[in-house]
Amino acid sequence: MNHSKALLIAIFTLIVTVLSSDCVGQTSDQERWTYSVGMGMATAPSYLGDDEYQLLLFPFFSARYGDKFFASFFEGVGYNLLHTNTWRVGPILKTNIGRFEDGTVPASITGKTNDLTGLGDVGFTVEPGAFIEYTKASITTKFELRKGIGGHKGLIGDISTYYRSTFKLNEKVIYYAVGPDMRITGSNFNNAFFGINPEQSSKTELELYDAGSGVLWYGLSGSLIVPIDQKLSATALIRYSKLGKVASDAHLIRKSGSAHQSTIGFMVNYKLR
Repeated sequence: MNHSKALLIAIFTLIVTVLSSDCVGQTSDQERWTYSVGMGMATAPSYLGDDEYQLLLFPFFSARYGDKFFASFFEGVGYNLLHTNTWRVGPILKTNIGRFEDGTVPASITGKTNDLTGLGDVGFTVEPGAFIEYTKASITTKFELRKGIGGHKGLIGDISTYYRSTFKLNEKVIYYAVGPDMRITGSNFNNAFFGINPEQSSKTELELYDAGSGVLWYGLSGSLIVPIDQKLSATALIRYSKLGKVASDAHLIRKSGSAHQSTIGFMVNYKLR
């Protein structure tokens, strides 16, 4: 369980970094700490590009300070240098747990894959970068650019657009969001996860593959948030993505995986304050 411990330590470190930031002055309804905890369950590919899925069970935590700092399992750790009704701009820090040759997946409760034997590990990566977000009415468009330090050492560019709204069901307000997204990655990232060098080829009989830069995937995702009471809520997530040629042309994916990827998740969240 060393991999799981590494993941928990990394998440804890990010949380402590934010919680120890210099933002403990006067507080108001707009400027104060809020925290939430929860548990989630999801089905996801054993690794990016796999055609087999595993069931994941995971805890999560989020913290915010007004409209300045935020830290969460999904958003990463960030700071809004600019936050208006239409714009958000600032630095962001995310992590990538990597990939393990023995096929284990942290938080998985349903076994492991043998597809990666002979390929070696892709190490844990810290991904610092910046984001810019624009909101007009119910539509939000966001761009992130990050650089890997540690495992993959690659550039990652994320582009997403979401439509957010609400509807009523039995007098209860339900929140939802849906929209397309795309990830563009550099050759260092793509070779870490999809490239096959001579040593790996000799151990696996996979064809040599030198991955370039390009679109890693593009897809569509949606979420539904159902408030249960003032503190408790339930969230359902679903996403579909298709790998770009830079990944789908790799022999690993052609032999053992699929260009079609999906994730379905369910989470229960409790607001502490």
